Amino acid sequence: MAQKDFRCKNCGYYPRDIPVSGRWFCPKCGKSSTIATQRPQAPKKFHRTPTRIQKTQDQITTQLFDKLAASKPSDLGFKEPYLNPKISPIIPQKREKIRLFYKK
Repeated sequence: MAQKDFRCKNCGYYPRDIPVSGRWFCPKCGKSSTIATQRPQAPKKFHRTPTRIQKTQDQITTQLFDKLAASKPSDLGFKEPYLNPKISPIIPQKREKIRLFYKK
């Protein structure tokens, strides 16, 4: 930092000694000011974005038509048990004890 770059914010005094970072007290007015450290700035890094390949409308429509024309409806196998269920008949059993409930 050059000597001409720094001066007191309150009275405008130019110091003889070049102040470093930290707190500095002005010998003329007695007020303090803080001096920030000057750090070298890190260079900005730019990342290259990948180029996107755009499809035309004709390519999209032909791709969709090919998928619809070539694909067969997939049979997942869930339809048959629900349409024709195989349930064994429930045979009623004879009860030996019958409990009756009456209001008191």
